[in-house]
Order: sequence, then structure tokens, then C-alpha cells
Amino acid sequence: MINKTNVINNVVIQTIDKNGKISKDSANTDFAANLQAALTAESDESRVESYRQSLVERFGNVRIQSVGNDQSSMDELGMGTIGSGNIVIAPNILEQMANDPQKAAFYEKAIAHHFDHLPILRAEMAAMNHRITSCGVVIHPNGEVTYYVSGEETPEYKAKVEAENKAKQERKVAQQKEAEEAAQEMFAKQMQMLEMGYQQKAKELASERATFAQNMGFATQVDSLIAAYQAQAQNLSLY
Repeated sequence: MINKTNVINNVVIQTIDKNGKISKDSANTDFAANLQAALTAESDESRVESYRQSLVERFGNVRIQSVGNDQSSMDELGMGTIGSGNIVIAPNILEQMANDPQKAAFYEKAIAHHFDHLPILRAEMAAMNHRITSCGVVIHPNGEVTYYVSGEETPEYKAKVEAENKAKQERKVAQQKEAEEAAQEMFAKQMQMLEMGYQQKAKELASERATFAQNMGFATQVDSLIAAYQAQAQNLSLY
């Protein structure tokens, strides 16, 4: 004799034969398995979200995103974030953390290290006359952890550099002006010396002209030479 036992809502139907063996209706077994899988998936999703929320409560800004550990991806992330508390976790790693306490402890320690290290990081940036514009920790899909920081020169340092550059430019202009004035002064002195030299030559030739008076041709040449010296002296006096 075969005894069949039905379970409410048709979740499971058991068939017990005369030998006491139990068999399950395959269609209903599939339904039960699918239902259990759905409940499990919903439970896993809820557990991951609950864990994510706990990270937010502990660390603040937590972003779930897959970020490559190449320079381009990190540069893009740095430009897209602000502040010092940025945490980015790949979805697959978050799921592992939610389901594996050891992995959760490992990565939470890595995240905490970022915050513990912030005072030192700020001091190092300040020593370089920079301030932090964005920094944080990234947990990549492959499980690697990257700490990143973006910064800029402090307003005080920018103002100092601007003032120094302005003063440097003003000194350069002043030095150039002094050099030009010195060159002009030197040139004027040289022209004066040449003028005096031509005038002296003209005087010397004029004083010796009587010696050449008997030779009219030569005397004429001397007169021309005297006139030329005087003209040169006159031209130089214009400088």
C-alpha cells in the first residue's frame, strides 16, 4: 500500500511506498529549491547591504565601485573626489568582506590605516607647501589596496611665490635700466674722448699749418684735413 503525504502550499509532496522509501515530486522539489535559492540570495544581498551600512557608520564616505589600479584610473578617481575620507571598494570585495570575517578584518584594518596616517600625510604635504584636496583608499577588484592623495599649493604659498616673482621681475627691470644707463654713459664718454681727439688733431694741424704755407698744394690738403677733423668733432658733440 502506498501512502502519500501532502504539505500545505504544495511546497513538498512526499511519497512513501510499502518499503518505507520516501520520494519527492521533482516539479515541486525544483520549486522548493528555487524558492530557497531566492531566499538565500535575498539574505546575502541584505547581509552585504547591512555590512556596507556598518562601514559607512564607522568610516563615513564609502563608495562601491570597481576601479582599476592603473595610473589613468587612479587619476580619474582623484579628480572626481574631494576631501580626505574617500573609501572605494569593489563590489566583489565588499561581498567577500560581508561573508568572510577574516577578510573583513584585513580590509577594515587597511581602511583604518588611512585615517590613522592622515595627520602624518597632512604634515608631509604642509612641508612641501601643499594642502590635500582629495585622498583615500581604494580596494580594487583583484584585492589590491591603493592609497592615493591629490593636492595643490596652499594659498599662502601661492601668494608668497607671486610676490617673489613680482619682486624678481622688478629687480630685473631695474637692473636692465641701470645697465642701459651705464652703457649710454660709457658711450657718451667714448664719444667725448673721440671729439676731444679730433679737436686736438685739428688744433695741432692748425698750429703747424704755417710750416706748410710755402707749399700751397700741401697746405690745401692740411686745411681739408683740419676741416674733416672739425666736422667729425662736431658730429660727435651731437651725442
